[in-house]
Amino acid sequence: MNDPSLLLVDEPFWVLDMPTAETLRIDLLDLWCEGRMPIQSILVVTHNIEKAVLMCDRIRLLLQSRPGGGGNHGRSAAAATDSIRRSARWLTTSMRG
Repeated sequence: MNDPSLLLVDEPFWVLDMPTAETLRIDLLDLWCEGRMPIQSILVVTHNIEKAVLMCDRIRLLLQSRPGGGGNHGRSAAAATDSIRRSARWLTTSMRG
């Protein structure tokens, strides 16, 4: 496939040091936003809500109970949604200066 319309990334840049990861995150988003990549969408899988808020225009939470009744890792959908809202507020406030 030479011209994919979708880029799938699972925990992108997680093994890199913070400055390198941030540089690559910005480069990827710049390439995509400027239309210099032949893709229409990027699907990001991450456990880091703050990075999801920084990189994505839409966020979908996937919360699933563990087999055997272990729960959803101690987080309810409401708690996860609150965390996303707090991160978005922090990001908006930080960008305003």
